[in-house]
Amino acid sequence: MDKRVWLFGGLALCAALVVASLQGCDLRSLVTVSVPPEARTLLGIDQDKAITYAEAPALFEKWEQYVSRITADLSEGISGARERYELLQSVTDTGLNALSEEVGNFPGGALLVGALGGLGGLFINKPGTRKRENKQKQVAYSHGVKAAKAVNDAEK
Repeated sequence: MDKRVWLFGGLALCAALVVASLQGCDLRSLVTVSVPPEARTLLGIDQDKAITYAEAPALFEKWEQYVSRITADLSEGISGARERYELLQSVTDTGLNALSEEVGNFPGGALLVGALGGLGGLFINKPGTRKRENKQKQVAYSHGVKAAKAVNDAEK
């Protein structure tokens, strides 16, 4: 008998065994997903843990929930600040309108309004204040994330 028959028969048998063994495998667990380090930190996933394609839908759902919760919190904070600003602006406008009508009847009223305006200018933020406050907030947020991770790790 020809040796080629045995060679091709053996190759066909090996191919059949490989295909049969692959049918029992979940190929999604063999493929890893690259998750950004920031997302790993925010979601509390170890940096060394390999995330497979099979785990990706659950991870993405967790990420979407995290982002929507943070977005809702931020939106609520901005809405509250807008309401407070509008209230203060309304009170200020009402006070200035009432004051401007009466200042002409008061001797030295213009001088008093100028002095009060200058005094109010002392409470206006100086240049760079917002940047410094944002940096302090970032440091505090980073510290909070680390503390939450430490608490989360301690619970496990």
